[in-house]
Amino acid sequence: MQLLAEGEVCVKGLEEVLGISQPSVSQHLARLRYAGLIEFERRGHLVCYRLASDRASRILAALLEASTEESDESS
Repeated sequence: MQLLAEGEVCVKGLEEVLGISQPSVSQHLARLRYAGLIEFERRGHLVCYRLASDRASRILAALLEASTEESDESS
């Protein structure tokens, strides 16, 4: 999700960064799409995703902040 916060990202890029297979990436993205958090665009063979709205950006920011706080507390 943090990659999506930085802008548009294609499935192939997510595969490489996350080190997981395309079907796994696609399943996770489908769940986020179903929740209305991301949207996609096909460009030939590429499928690129971006956050769907300002609401999705705020949700992501809250999740990343909570994750950072939890990480700081664990240290």
